[in-house]
Amino acid sequence: MKMAKVDRKFQILDGAMEIFVQKGYSNTTINDIAGRVSLSKGAIYHHFSSKKEIFMSLIAHWETLTFPDFYDKKIVNRGAIKTLEHFADSIVDVYNKRKYVFLAESEFLSLANQDKDFKKELEKLYEKLLNLFDLVINKGIRLGEFKENDSENTSLLLLSGFQTINWMSLFRSEPKQIKFYINNFIAVIIDNIKVENK
Repeated sequence: MKMAKVDRKFQILDGAMEIFVQKGYSNTTINDIAGRVSLSKGAIYHHFSSKKEIFMSLIAHWETLTFPDFYDKKIVNRGAIKTLEHFADSIVDVYNKRKYVFLAESEFLSLANQDKDFKKELEKLYEKLLNLFDLVINKGIRLGEFKENDSENTSLLLLSGFQTINWMSLFRSEPKQIKFYINNFIAVIIDNIKVENK
């Protein structure tokens, strides 16, 4: 059975992310990626014109892997507190299955200092995430789950807290510690903004 084009791209990006985490952008070659995913260089070039295009595409791939159902229509009917708790559980689940996804963000930040195109794409991603968090916080305010608060600032705290998992991936990789940190982090944020008795 022939693999669908979109699945092949996913396969290439997933393999490329693992290689980039191990070797860094500069030391990674198309041959490395091809070898990792058991494809020819020609097959890689059929989908991507260059190593840089692959790396640029990894930003959206990273978002899809890190926040697998953040855009799922099911969350529309979920309250803001449940959405944040579910989001924390999803992050822990991704960490347990694909730790390299979080290590990849360190590579992204490093390359953003050297490449303006990459920096621009990364800025767009962070703005998008901040906007999504802001929507959840404001939904909680509308539903009476959260007190009136500076939703922009709260969104920044959420993003900063979740980014700590990148540091923990490098230095404290015990899954129980990650789960404990993420669950407690979300609980502290929720406790600080929720309406009493919610």
